[in-house]
Amino acid sequence: EDNESSLTVNVISTLLLALAMLPKLKDTAEEFRVTPVISVTSSGVHKSAKFPARLAPEGQILATLNKERKIDAFERYPTTKLLQTLCVKHIGEQYPKLQVTVNDVSPGFCHS
Repeated sequence: EDNESSLTVNVISTLLLALAMLPKLKDTAEEFRVTPVISVTSSGVHKSAKFPARLAPEGQILATLNKERKIDAFERYPTTKLLQTLCVKHIGEQYPKLQVTVNDVSPGFCHS
């Protein structure tokens, strides 16, 4: 891939897998009268993302993120989680009658 690794792991590959599963889960929903769920593990740190690439020209956010010469890991992780959350929300808005629940969960600090 030509994308920076945290973008690939947290956003691109995760969402491509979710989108690839949707047709089969829709069939499962119809056949068994259930509501399948795709839950993507997110993080509450998305709220702290500064996300300067949001100012990129339309359609150029990933290209802009990939052009950054020096990556600040403390900023990149929240940014990838923000992008992930926004994409999950977009999938839900695009397919409201899909019969599949698509959400993201932010486990945060859990006592176990």
